[in-house]
Amino acid sequence: MRGTVVAAGVTLAVLATCFVVGSVMSMRREPVARATAPSDPETRFLVTRSGRVHILDLGEGPVVLLMHGTGRSVADWQEGLADRLSVGHRVVGFDFYGHGLSDRAHGLRYGPALWVRQAVDVLDALGIERATVVGHSVGASVTAMLTADHPARVDRAVFIGHGIAMDPMQWVPFVPGLGEIRMGQTEIFSDVFSEAHARRLAAAYEIRGTRAALLTYIRRQYTIDGIRLVLGTYEDITKPVLQVHGTRDASIPIDAARRLTPRLSDARFVMVEGASHDVHIDAPDELVAAIEAFGRETRSRPEGPDSRWRVDALSLLDARFAREDLRRGERGSSAQRSAVSTRKRGGREPRTWYPAWIPGRRDPVHAARGWPAGAPDRRSPACSRGAAGSLAWRLSAPA
Repeated sequence: MRGTVVAAGVTLAVLATCFVVGSVMSMRREPVARATAPSDPETRFLVTRSGRVHILDLGEGPVVLLMHGTGRSVADWQEGLADRLSVGHRVVGFDFYGHGLSDRAHGLRYGPALWVRQAVDVLDALGIERATVVGHSVGASVTAMLTADHPARVDRAVFIGHGIAMDPMQWVPFVPGLGEIRMGQTEIFSDVFSEAHARRLAAAYEIRGTRAALLTYIRRQYTIDGIRLVLGTYEDITKPVLQVHGTRDASIPIDAARRLTPRLSDARFVMVEGASHDVHIDAPDELVAAIEAFGRETRSRPEGPDSRWRVDALSLLDARFAREDLRRGERGSSAQRSAVSTRKRGGREPRTWYPAWIPGRRDPVHAARGWPAGAPDRRSPACSRGAAGSLAWRLSAPA
């Protein structure tokens, strides 16, 4: 017993030392306080409710909103996809907070919930009502949450290289201390595909707080934020979804992507032969063709129930959002309103929404979706059948 305690103490001391040393190493790699100029003539800064955002805005026509992957930026889309899509579309991409040249002023909140809010703020600032939303890797997680929580803003969704699995590249950064050392030694936490791509990413990794924001996201992804995606979200999506996956994806296995399909009410799956995790860079022409065909085949469904009215206990941890929303008088998310009765809005009667995990409670949209009368809440494993039965039903039942 004593030996175990000593070993644990030594381990913690080593990790703490690594944390401090790695943090100092990162600070030395990040001499720039804030980006002072956009990366290219086709990009610019946009001031939104939640901060200053670096955006790419090209073309005219129906809007396509692009959301990048871990450690990346709009530089990914500038490798060819944005130019191809801008023929016939207005293409808008933005750097997530903590990434690219966008702000680094959001503490420990870097993750999908923050970036969903950022996406809505970008659409509002640009005066865009709705868009086809395309997300790569974690950008697809953000796309899923945006589509589920704000269905009125999304026509259809495209997931590139997306599934619930742990990217091997993120195993070491996930561990406190080891992650700081890894980031302190890393110039760019991403693959690079051209000199221009490397230049754009390198500029982002010189901004103070970049590596800390990335570590915050990675650790939230496999704890706080990831739980929501494992237990729900995809079942809340009422819009058509296109899943695109490369056959040589070494980050997210194809099987992990396919396991999401039964959880979506209207999904199509396209495999791109020979493409890696970065289909948008390896095969931009094939991806554009798939997106355009998807747009022709589908029409946006009528707006479904807005799951922002459902309590999400995980979001309660972001209490600062709630305070900000109350000060501005905004609706905020369902979690920020908690389980209190809402005021009458637009003819709606006041109602109280319950936490999704309460046993025995039924989801109010079951009947509208045509699910069997005895079906448990597919958004929560804790229901009348119990956790195991509900989860098995959710993963196997047809959407």
